[in-house]
Amino acid sequence: MSLRIVDADAHVYENRHTFSYIEPEFAHYTPMQMTQNWGPGFDGARNLQHKDFWLIDKTVYPVTQNIDPKNTTAETRELTNLAARLQHMDELEIDIQVLYPTLFLATKTQNPEWEYHLLRSYNRWLADI
Repeated sequence: MSLRIVDADAHVYENRHTFSYIEPEFAHYTPMQMTQNWGPGFDGARNLQHKDFWLIDKTVYPVTQNIDPKNTTAETRELTNLAARLQHMDELEIDIQVLYPTLFLATKTQNPEWEYHLLRSYNRWLADI
């Protein structure tokens, strides 16, 4: 009997395309992406400090967390190159990945309509991939 290896905590990192599924009449719910270029705690090293942020309903969230840039690429983390993601899984001898959002592990707004459009867009994006 051969065992299958399941990665039960594989993250996918949201990007601008994630929110392209928000319908035009609800575009005001699209998160704004911000980049920190200077200020306290900023050393310019993306892997040491958060540099990019989402602004959602007056709250700022890091775009990326827990990244190991030596072992992954943006295209594998964001699923923009599925073949590369699958190749990386093969290298790690992983047969199946259970994907989790990085940004949406918890609600981001108390506004139910806003939350609906964010999550709808996320689900449409992931389904297309």
